[in-house]
Amino acid sequence: MTPQARRRTAHLANLDAVAEQAIDAYLEREPEGDEVTLAVLSAVGPDRLRATAPKVHPDRRKQDLGLLVAQLLVDKFGPRRVLTLRGDDRRSPSTRRNTWTDLPWVNRFTPHRVTPTPDPPVERVVLDAVTIRKIVLAEDDALDLIALDRVRGAHPISLAASALAELGFPLAERRVSPRSWARRLDRLDRVVDPDLPVVPGGWELAALCGVRPMVGFDEPTMRRCYRAAWEHLKAASSPADLERPCVYELGDGRRRR
Repeated sequence: MTPQARRRTAHLANLDAVAEQAIDAYLEREPEGDEVTLAVLSAVGPDRLRATAPKVHPDRRKQDLGLLVAQLLVDKFGPRRVLTLRGDDRRSPSTRRNTWTDLPWVNRFTPHRVTPTPDPPVERVVLDAVTIRKIVLAEDDALDLIALDRVRGAHPISLAASALAELGFPLAERRVSPRSWARRLDRLDRVVDPDLPVVPGGWELAALCGVRPMVGFDEPTMRRCYRAAWEHLKAASSPADLERPCVYELGDGRRRR
């Protein structure tokens, strides 16, 4: 969930408790159901929703409450477990006609379904800054990437975010030739996870590992950012290339540096 989406639903914060209770009750009753949004709308009711946001257009109020449902589901279960009906572009949420007769004030809603079991945990090999520096400089005790690739089994391999700078320094400081630089990055590229070549640090890493709430963490954008950073480094062949801005695309088509 993006910060913009969080700001949009901020005026509904006092409905969190009611919405969470409705979500829990619905999923206990219908663990594979996809009408949890209707359950929350029913629990809140039009009068309480109107009183919470009296200056907001009625249709916008309902849309914002539907967005809040999605946010609470992601916060509670994580983005991998929440399935949302999407349109033909596979990005925009799609809606379905409301069939609950006790909700005549609701025409359409976005279905969400929570997968019954979490994804199995993935043990990931993360290469730190010291390890990367030794590989790029071809030091005698550098990690053997061929051997690592042979013995890693099902474990994906990523670079630590702090290692990105270590990748750039040798080329920027002309401590390696462009040809050697390209050859060593090609070896790295053969073993790192193409979907997540770099893992974040700090609170983003804690959220990714599930030890911190997902509030404020936009995992798809984080993945796009680090994939773009990795591609940017791989394409560099001179110190000047490293100074060019790295541009990546957000889920809505906008571009960010």
